[in-house]
Amino acid sequence: MPRTNRTPPSGGVMRSNSKSDATGNPTPQSPDNIAQRSKRPRAECSPASDLSQFREEIKNMLAEWKSDQDNVLTKLVSELSDLKAQNVKIQKSYLEIEKSIEFMSSKYEEFFKQIIEFEKERKELKDYILNLETKIQDLHNKSRPSVLEIRNVPKKDDETLQDLINVVCKVGKTVKMDISPTELRDIYRAPGKPDTNSAIIADFTSVITKSQYLSNVRQYNKERAPSEKLTSGQVGLPGKSAPIYVDEHLPNSMKKLFYLVRTFAKQNNYRFCWTTNGRIFLRKEIGSKAINITSEKCLRNLEQSTTYTKQT
Repeated sequence: MPRTNRTPPSGGVMRSNSKSDATGNPTPQSPDNIAQRSKRPRAECSPASDLSQFREEIKNMLAEWKSDQDNVLTKLVSELSDLKAQNVKIQKSYLEIEKSIEFMSSKYEEFFKQIIEFEKERKELKDYILNLETKIQDLHNKSRPSVLEIRNVPKKDDETLQDLINVVCKVGKTVKMDISPTELRDIYRAPGKPDTNSAIIADFTSVITKSQYLSNVRQYNKERAPSEKLTSGQVGLPGKSAPIYVDEHLPNSMKKLFYLVRTFAKQNNYRFCWTTNGRIFLRKEIGSKAINITSEKCLRNLEQSTTYTKQT
């Protein structure tokens, strides 16, 4: 292969370092021949500073969170303490209320027992009073067994004792029973209002005469229609004719009872209601047993019995 000769480039002298120069100290070169390399400036926020700042922020956040939690915990502890104190007060109040309820319960039982005793005593006293009233009525009837009363007789002006005797005699004559003035022990008008015809009270000399007189009057009315029963016109008394009623003379308490018994008889279809020797009787129908009504209690018992019978 042929050897080629090359011509060195023109322009200046070529310089090179020897091998020894390469391993030794470098030969100083002109600054004009050295390329200058500028350094990059160091950043102000390096990763280390960012981490430190982050840690500081986390630390501050945790400190604030801890402070908030401490405040919340302190508040909760305070509220729990208040609740505990309130709970203690409530428990005390509950115990006091419980004691009060127990006290009231014991008092209630005590009062209830007393009420039962009082009710028992009241019932016994009521029965005792009724018994006394019955005895008084019996004594009254025995003391005045021969007394009758004639009601709704017109009252005359300046009425005298003889006028009253004449009324009794005229009624007796009408019912076919002659009465002599000597057969009357006493006669008078019962007290009453001035404008009313109060009853004439006639006390006969014997119970037999009184009973016969009353029996004749009842028989007279029984044999006649309601419009033809005993009146002042039939007896021959002056003035407008008015019905005349003859019954046994009863004390006020018995009159009230007799009124209640008559009302009961009408409401419950009892055909007969009458008095004999101061006693009140009821009879359901002809042939049935006569019932002696001695008090309002006796009448109430009869009402209950009648109501029960109707229901069954």
